[in-house]
Amino acid sequence: MRSRRSRKGRASDDPAGTEEQHIAAGHSGQARRTASRRGHGGGAASGYFNAEAQRRRGRAVAPRPPNAVGNGGRGATALPVRKRLNHRGPLSIDVSSAWYFITICAEGHNPWVIDPSKSAFAGRAVAPRPPLEIVAPLLLREARENQLRALWRLALFLVMPDHLHLIVHVPNGGRGATALPRVIENFKHLLSSRYGLRFQRDFFDTRLRDDAHFAEKYNYILGNPVRKNLCAEPSEWPHSIAFSRETGILQ
Repeated sequence: MRSRRSRKGRASDDPAGTEEQHIAAGHSGQARRTASRRGHGGGAASGYFNAEAQRRRGRAVAPRPPNAVGNGGRGATALPVRKRLNHRGPLSIDVSSAWYFITICAEGHNPWVIDPSKSAFAGRAVAPRPPLEIVAPLLLREARENQLRALWRLALFLVMPDHLHLIVHVPNGGRGATALPRVIENFKHLLSSRYGLRFQRDFFDTRLRDDAHFAEKYNYILGNPVRKNLCAEPSEWPHSIAFSRETGILQ
């Protein structure tokens, strides 16, 4: 390759690629500056641009694993995987009477998927990705069953096309930090084994600090279908159930 002269008067083959090459490849200005600073340093960015330059010259370059990132010429390391969410609150807080705002997402945050071969759908022609009018009653029925069995105490349970929200208290004798994840995971496992529903791993939770926080999240859930343009008023959304916070009676 024809050499070009640097500002200091030295000849360089520019193994990281020329400025024009980086621009043509769509690399950002920061990436180009990083490659220029590192030059032959063997860093992660330099190694990447070095490989790009060699490809453009027609040289064979070993492909990199799709889930790997550069490691300064010392091989490749796998991309980090999100750890499980921490559902334990501060040890100094008594959670025995706490209420939680919970979000559970369908797998990939896509519309709900079921398994039509499950016995619950025997004799019914159900598509693997059925309309919400079929999925929502299943979720609501199991939520009410958990309420009747005193596995949890619901204030609100609302089903959306690709996720669900609930406000829940777990009667547990003061062991809410461990009881809540267990109850939610058992609920998801029941739905998966009975209907083939697929969920995103884990769930999102927020401990409701006081009555104002409770009312804020309650109204947020009710307004979710309206914000998604699924209905004009919260009262028009049919895929939800509410219970009295004080008595647990269905409203």
